[in-house]
Amino acid sequence: MYSKDNLPPVNRRDGELTHPLMKAWAETRICKSFSRNNVRDVVAPVYMGLIKELDDNMGRLFDYLEESGRMKDTMVVFCSDHGDNMGDHWLGEKDLFYDCSARIPLIVYDPRDAADATRGTASDQLIEGIDLAPTFQQFLGGPAKPHVFEGRSLEPLLHGQNTEWRDHCISEYDYATRDARRAVGVDQSDARLVMVFDGRWKYTHVETMRPMLFDLEADPDELHDLGDSPEHQDQVERLKALHFAWARQHHTRITRTPDIIEKMTDAREPEGIYIAYWDQDELEENGLKMPPHITR
Repeated sequence: MYSKDNLPPVNRRDGELTHPLMKAWAETRICKSFSRNNVRDVVAPVYMGLIKELDDNMGRLFDYLEESGRMKDTMVVFCSDHGDNMGDHWLGEKDLFYDCSARIPLIVYDPRDAADATRGTASDQLIEGIDLAPTFQQFLGGPAKPHVFEGRSLEPLLHGQNTEWRDHCISEYDYATRDARRAVGVDQSDARLVMVFDGRWKYTHVETMRPMLFDLEADPDELHDLGDSPEHQDQVERLKALHFAWARQHHTRITRTPDIIEKMTDAREPEGIYIAYWDQDELEENGLKMPPHITR
């Protein structure tokens, strides 16, 4: 169905990979393979054909939903877990934070009338994959669970409500099983990357090495890594601070709701147990009394 003539130009330039980890990555077998045009010219058209097959089957699903009347009460979310480098940046496979891999599609159909305000529009808000679970929770009428879910419901965006949204997003990647990790001599416990993206600047924390930085306004193709540029260290420090603030958040969620936590905070000890009160006078000053069977 497709051939190499249908492919967009490959996105890369000579000498673009200046980071030591990226240099090692490009030397792995799969990246060296996909850096060859003859490999990309065969595999990428097949990839496009698979997308067409997916599209056709989504059409069959939507036809069924329409015919059964379920399109009126069903939320449909089309997304992906990753893209593919497919030779861009001299890389193969699905790894890392370049847009070709990390910037995934997200199309949401919300059947409710309240979503008519935004139907058919696009948004450039910064969305994370963890936002989907609380979105489904709210759509199905369940109580919000911010003590369990770290993401945010997309409902305000879908319904055109004025809401203060996040100004940067986070993505994490563990490359402990990748050959490049051994090539650069990184221990598996340190083989982690964290991306911070604010809509323009894309910063990647690389444990044990210098960071990577791309200015997607001036360099939308991400061909110039500014991570070691003296002129851009102010951006590195600013985004590094956002990463540090995010890392200090309470990521280990709990099962008690905020209401329960407040009640536990307000609750006194069981009757007859008084902690840190020195004598009965202190009890009485705080509106407490000794049980009648207890004497001074």
